[in-house]
Amino acid sequence: MSPRAVLGMAMRFQVTVDGLSLGNWATCSGLAVTFESETVMSGGQYDAVKLLPKALKYSTITLKRIMEQQQSMAVQQWLRQSVNVWINGDQTYPGGTAQIQLFDSTADTVVASWTLRGVVPQEWQGPDLSANGTDFAIETLRLAHEGFL
Repeated sequence: MSPRAVLGMAMRFQVTVDGLSLGNWATCSGLAVTFESETVMSGGQYDAVKLLPKALKYSTITLKRIMEQQQSMAVQQWLRQSVNVWINGDQTYPGGTAQIQLFDSTADTVVASWTLRGVVPQEWQGPDLSANGTDFAIETLRLAHEGFL
């Protein structure tokens, strides 16, 4: 009998940046890379083209979740640290290292992980507040990065 496959559950993942856990999130989108190439015609060859690698482009990572006291405070702590580095003029700051880990159905086994280099916050958005509403308070964090390959 073959061993049972360990499957990743799309709703079980967590995010850390430079060792600081930013907690669990409800959604993560933008985990993508585009391989750009340039088409070149070789001299004298009219029936074939060459594809030359040009660039890799990584998408912005967008994280969303219901606000929770400890996890939301961890995000604010990381954002403050990033602002302090920028304000103090440390031009050598390469950005942090983030890790997104995908877990199995028991949340015990890491099925896959992505390590993002040069991570910087691009945007944080707090919840829309209304005395008339009954919606959950949602926070959104967008991360720019230099790549995961």
